Amino acid sequence: MDVISSWGYYILWGVSIALLAIIFTKFIRKLLHFCYDVLNAPRMIYLKVMFPRNDGKSDREQQKELAKDMKEKIGRMSQVFHNVHKLGELSTMDSFLHRLFYKPKVTLIYHYEDGQLSFIMGVYPEYQKILEGAISAQYSDCSIERIETPKLFKKKYYDIMPLVPKKNQVYNIRIYKQMSDDPINNIIDAMGKISQYDTVSIVMPIKPVGDWMNKKAQKWANGLYRNDKKYTDPHYKIKSFFKYLNPFTLISMLISGPKDKNPQEEQAGGEVGGKDFVRMVKAKEDYLNSMGEEASLPFYQA
Repeated sequence: MDVISSWGYYILWGVSIALLAIIFTKFIRKLLHFCYDVLNAPRMIYLKVMFPRNDGKSDREQQKELAKDMKEKIGRMSQVFHNVHKLGELSTMDSFLHRLFYKPKVTLIYHYEDGQLSFIMGVYPEYQKILEGAISAQYSDCSIERIETPKLFKKKYYDIMPLVPKKNQVYNIRIYKQMSDDPINNIIDAMGKISQYDTVSIVMPIKPVGDWMNKKAQKWANGLYRNDKKYTDPHYKIKSFFKYLNPFTLISMLISGPKDKNPQEEQAGGEVGGKDFVRMVKAKEDYLNSMGEEASLPFYQA
């Protein structure tokens, strides 16, 4: 009994040290990212992107034709974000700084002031020409002007509201493909109805994320196709934690070991038509299909 208790003591200490090491490592990484952002914030430059109004009759007719093809409009902006995503891979030094400090950061700002809505992008000066080239290549008629740091809190009274997603980041935003209206576009339209004496700003700092997020999103899409509780139940981890605290579960695992996956299930891999594929309504199936499509696109951390 003394030998067993001493071994349990060492195991407990080993697990505690491992947990503390993991927590400390993550804390140091977050601290490095935060300090780098704070120290380099004064270096940020801001570019105001402007498009012609196109008030002529022929211009309005042309805009109506373009409005019918939303795929083309979204595709252009997607290409811009695809090029911006490569900022952290321009050189060996950029890759090193991206891994250590999460360096490439682009700030998107929708700023409404004096009855005018402006789109502003903030970036480090070494990436200015690359960003300008990426935008101009897709929007040849746009004008890009460097401006001073936007003053978002000019008014005497102001309020700040953080925008936090309620769901996991792997879920994509429902856009025109899944809805009759684009929710992001509706927010921008609502900003234009605010009094000209008020000021509203939406600030979205984004940073490129590696391909690990693409793999995670694909894994989630496959899990949701199978209706796996690991992905459908938000309290799955908590339930699993208390489940493994059950002494009978621990004894069963020590005797028979963890349950192996079904070979047919592994072969199916959660693909459509696999062994565990669950039939569902078309709307939900279309949304999961869109998740699979979005999983192949560049991801950003906002």
